[in-house]
Amino acid sequence: MQKKYGFDKGVLIVALSDEPDRTVRPFIQRNNVNYVVGSDAGRTSGEFGVRAYPTIVVLDPFGESVYRGHNPIDAERIVEETIRKTPPNVKQLGSGRS
Repeated sequence: MQKKYGFDKGVLIVALSDEPDRTVRPFIQRNNVNYVVGSDAGRTSGEFGVRAYPTIVVLDPFGESVYRGHNPIDAERIVEETIRKTPPNVKQLGSGRS
């Protein structure tokens, strides 16, 4: 999804794993993962209400959780709806420019 929506649409894909970095890193490299992955994410996962892996969390531009689940098709639908409702007002995510 990160390639499809890119940073210019205000979307940042983040995955959390409860597994250690030594397990996660080879998976990322083998599968050419192109988004942020946090390993050993037990505490962070708890803050997002993650109870099982993998879990997808979609946040709107205001940082509110608009989806939490396991289905990438549902998550993508929510991302598209969120972009339509609140289009990004930045040229590039993290650029600091409006």
